[in-house]
Amino acid sequence: MSVLQECRKVVLINFYDRTCVSTRILYSILKGAGHEPYLIIFKDDRITVIDSFKKDNLYYQTIFHNEFNGCGEDVNPPTEREIDILIKKMVEINPDVIGISARSVAKDISKRIVSKLRKVLPKVRYIGGGYGPTVEPEKFLEFLDFVCLGEGDECILGMVISKDPREVNNVAWLENGKLLYNKLAKGVNLNEAAYPNWDLDNKYMVEDNAIKSFEDVYDITAYDIFASRGCPAGCTYCMASHWNDMYGKYGAGISGIRLRSPESVIDELLIAKEKYNLGFVRFKDSIFGFNEKWFYKFMDLYDEEIGLKFFCYLDERFIDEDRIKRLVSSGLDRTVVGIQSANEKIRKDIMKRNISDDGLVEYANLVVKYGMRLQYDIIGWNPFEDNNTLREGTKFLKRLPKGDLTGMFQLKVFHGSRLDSMIKERTPKPLSNKDYEYWAWIYQMILRSKETEEMADFIMKYTYFKEHPRLLKSLFSEALGKLSIRDKLFAARDIDRGGIITQVMIEMKRTDKKGGICVEEVRSVEGRTACKSIIKGKMLTRDDFYSEYGAYGASIQ
Repeated sequence: MSVLQECRKVVLINFYDRTCVSTRILYSILKGAGHEPYLIIFKDDRITVIDSFKKDNLYYQTIFHNEFNGCGEDVNPPTEREIDILIKKMVEINPDVIGISARSVAKDISKRIVSKLRKVLPKVRYIGGGYGPTVEPEKFLEFLDFVCLGEGDECILGMVISKDPREVNNVAWLENGKLLYNKLAKGVNLNEAAYPNWDLDNKYMVEDNAIKSFEDVYDITAYDIFASRGCPAGCTYCMASHWNDMYGKYGAGISGIRLRSPESVIDELLIAKEKYNLGFVRFKDSIFGFNEKWFYKFMDLYDEEIGLKFFCYLDERFIDEDRIKRLVSSGLDRTVVGIQSANEKIRKDIMKRNISDDGLVEYANLVVKYGMRLQYDIIGWNPFEDNNTLREGTKFLKRLPKGDLTGMFQLKVFHGSRLDSMIKERTPKPLSNKDYEYWAWIYQMILRSKETEEMADFIMKYTYFKEHPRLLKSLFSEALGKLSIRDKLFAARDIDRGGIITQVMIEMKRTDKKGGICVEEVRSVEGRTACKSIIKGKMLTRDDFYSEYGAYGASIQ
């Protein structure tokens, strides 16, 4: 392979994703090989309270507690000034290569920005990778020179230094309008893979009509890490377990789930603990600890070497009581119970989550038994659901222990997913938005408390509410306000005056104390500035923050 000059300047751009672990791994590879990488996050991945669900939204929307929430371009679109700021910074860096990491949802903003960049940086090589270019390479190659199909660990250097990237494995390009691509390399050995680079130098975020160093916008003491790639499950709506499908499209194969050795994960955490003064760990795996032998070996090492509180996603198909007990003793204090559909047949036949109602009830009760905070996730707006399946789901939900939080997610179908194919083949007829919203509020009420469940039973007797589902939001908010014991926000650590509030700085506790900020308002707290020093354990009040936060254009009033 013929190569270009030894040291190359490379700018990696991510959209609405400040964590971007995979891009940080590529950053490490480039830096380790002697190149000069930069990382720019274009727009923050904020979740913002909105008045109601938007039509034709690009990004997912949720009902969380008693509020509608949106994210991405739907609620925080880029301004022309922000695009100009990005272009100016790129010209200042004057890179040899610009790499775009994107999901399909970001292809339009990617195209818009690359088109502008080409006018001022015409000699730069423009490359791309991620889920978007892998499942829709032709769309991304309309504005990029080359894209990586699948994992980029083993091809990023070739894409940067090769005089002709068409010699590099995993690389795709257009020739006379036809998609051409090289053989896809087998998945990287995760025990030999580079660790993501979390240092703050050469990293920037463009947001709020300004460009800021990561020193000003990122809390490095909460560490995100993957112990695996892929997923042992096969849910139709999620891309995490679809590696075989994606690689099979190009005549290649890759394992649907790969697991790092316990020693590899601990080694990464030890390095991070020493460098960044860690206070919390977030395991980002789709399902943590699914391999029992691996689990106990890892937890022994974690307790001995790391010993920090942590969060992870669990799944009742891959967990048992002994492992739950061990996780809690090691520092896990909350997790998510993924219901997805309250109808067992839809859950199994359409979503391919082979979880029974009985299994979910047993698992949720175990979570409560060992004192973890309980959050339920449900996916609504599913075109395969009808009023009968949704009504039947209420009987199941009443069997579950009441939860602190429930997230009602509006289904967004990923391009190239199995669910995408199922919808195209079967063309189900969706219900009206009124119907979906009605059941979303009913489900929230049933899962929140006995009092709100009784309210749901009353509401379901009258068809009037089905025609006016927005009334349920007001009724639910009023009912929450009457609860004598409520979830309030507390400082999880000491917060300095002028500090920007991040997720790991606050925790939720049940209390009968008056005043304070209720958990329903958590989205309005994150990102705000402390107007005074706040000691760990203090219940947060409105007086602790400046009255407005410009990025959200809202205050807690």
